Amino acid sequence: GFGLFAVELLDSGLFVGDAGVTLQTVEDQRIHEVGWHIHPDHRNRGYASEAGAASLEYAFSSLGAQLVGSIVDSRNDASRKVAARVHAESRWFKGKSGQMLLYYTLNRAGSSDA
Repeated sequence: GFGLFAVELLDSGLFVGDAGVTLQTVEDQRIHEVGWHIHPDHRNRGYASEAGAASLEYAFSSLGAQLVGSIVDSRNDASRKVAARVHAESRWFKGKSGQMLLYYTLNRAGSSDA
């Protein structure tokens, strides 16, 4: 299965957030989305980027996803930076609450359009 999983520090087991793969709708298409939430005390240490990259790889290798995205509010600079590290492309789309950014990566073994 898949979903959001705990992000814990290896040395202490301290819970610092969650990350993983969920299903989201973008322009009437269901896609696998990589998401992350890191506690403010533990941000800017690369945990979101590491968890996002691992989740992306999991979506391709274990779930067989052809396209994996991350939906980001354009005002969230921190998530935009993480998404830009994790994904190959980005584009605007009209979400429920207005214009949103979709960062996405196509499976190297397959093809699909965002």
